[in-house]
Order: sequence, then structure tokens, then C-alpha cells
Amino acid sequence: MLTREPLSEQVKSHVRHQIVGGEYEPETKVGIAQVAEELGVSPTPVREAFAQLVSEGFLTLSPNRGFYVRPLDIEEVGGLLPILSTLEDLALRTVPPVDAEQAATLRELNRQLLESVKHSAVRAMLVNQQWHAKLMERCGNRELQRVIAQLRARTFRYEYIYYKFQQDDVEEQARQHDEILTALERGDRRLAREVMSKHWDHNLQLMVPSGHENEG
Repeated sequence: MLTREPLSEQVKSHVRHQIVGGEYEPETKVGIAQVAEELGVSPTPVREAFAQLVSEGFLTLSPNRGFYVRPLDIEEVGGLLPILSTLEDLALRTVPPVDAEQAATLRELNRQLLESVKHSAVRAMLVNQQWHAKLMERCGNRELQRVIAQLRARTFRYEYIYYKFQQDDVEEQARQHDEILTALERGDRRLAREVMSKHWDHNLQLMVPSGHENEG
């Protein structure tokens, strides 16, 4: 089950998937020893993973009680998405025109998005995040990329709900991706930024109602 990636990263991925998939329900306790036994690892990488999951908003640490799954908070995602939209717009201001290799990768990820949503909300969510990360990787501001990645990690659970309950909308999301990519291939950064802004507004309108309908 575990690979050559750092153990703490593998543990984090496992627990995160358990949370977004509903195996660990909101407000339930998740023990370090429990997860260490599940994965056959020592408590140390589990402890490291839990600390990261607290910073990403998946777990909370209650003094003298341990770690608990953080409940969904629609106000949180309603606040995060406009911030992410602003940060990605900032990144798009500096990205160069997309080259052939990057364009091919982005189109392949978009194809995977349309295919994976039929089978796995988690997989679709991760592919979408890969698409955005690939688009922004040449913006030249590593610190900005790091902040975007940290904030996107906090939207995982809400994106999972979107991909699970709004599958019919994914075609429109993929179409918007293509429109952004085509604009950047032409060097039209202004149009790419306009479409990206509409893309985030569209996601916010769908993701927040989905969370209200399915929270708890």
C-alpha cells in the first residue's frame, strides 16, 4: 500500500482520503495509534501527518483529548474561493504563453477530469487540482505557488462534494479550462484572466450550495 514517498506524506494522503470519502466522519476522534496500526507504520510519521492535516483544516487538535475530524464549514469555503481566485489571477498576470508540451499536458489532464468523474470524485478532484497547478507552474513566483497550494488543500473536502453531487457540471468546467488554455496559447492573458474569474465565480455558486445540501 505504501510507496517510496515520505511516510508522513503517504499517511496524510490516506487520512485525507478517508475524511473526504466519509470513512472518518466529522467530529469523530482519529487516533495516532489507530492510524499507525492501520498502515503498519510507527507513530512518528502519523504524528507529522496529523500536524499537517491540522494546518490544512482537515483535523482539529483538542487539548488533552486528541485529534478530531473538522466539521464542514460553508462559510470557510465561501471565504477561501474568492481568495484563491484573486491569487490565481495574480499568477496569471505573469505566466508566459503556454508552450506545446504544457498545452498537451493540460489537455490530457482535462480529458482525465471528464473520464475520472464518472468513477471517482476523489480522483476527479485531484486531477482538477493538478490542472490548476500545471497552469500556474511557470508564473515565476514560487512563494505565490506555495500559498495557492496550501489554500487549495483546504478546499479538498468541498471540491469532493462538488464532484460527487455536481457531476453534470464537469463538462462546463472542462470547457472553461479549454477556453483559458486557448487564450494563453494565443498570448491573450487578459482573456485568460477574465475566463478564470468567471470560472471561480461559477465554482463558488455551485460548491457552496452543494455543501449546504450535503453537510453533516
